[in-house]
Amino acid sequence: MTPRPTGVSVLAILMIVGGALGILGGLFAIVAATSLVGAFGALIAMVVVIPLIIAVVQLVVGVGLWKLMPWAWMAAVVVVAIGAILAVINLITGNSAGSNIVSILIDAIILWYLFRPEVMMAFGRA
Repeated sequence: MTPRPTGVSVLAILMIVGGALGILGGLFAIVAATSLVGAFGALIAMVVVIPLIIAVVQLVVGVGLWKLMPWAWMAAVVVVAIGAILAVINLITGNSAGSNIVSILIDAIILWYLFRPEVMMAFGRA
């Protein structure tokens, strides 16, 4: 078995931690929203469901990266690419230029790293 590259370990840990924190935050927001009266609370709860699903996906991908599961490489590429696309959309619409530029740069570096031959080989892609 190919040893896990250090960068993959770092990326896996960051995705696992980010996913876990996203799940906790999402669950907290749902509990808080459902305590509000009426349709407003239900609306907030529904808005929180999408980020909660994203957090679960991020956690699963992080575990897959840690275990060098072949599907995890493609899943990580898709998750990071979606993040970059969303940051570009936010940048175009004028939302927080500085943080979106940083997000785009980080996503670009991660994508570059995931396509390195030794990383692709670790996932059986070379």
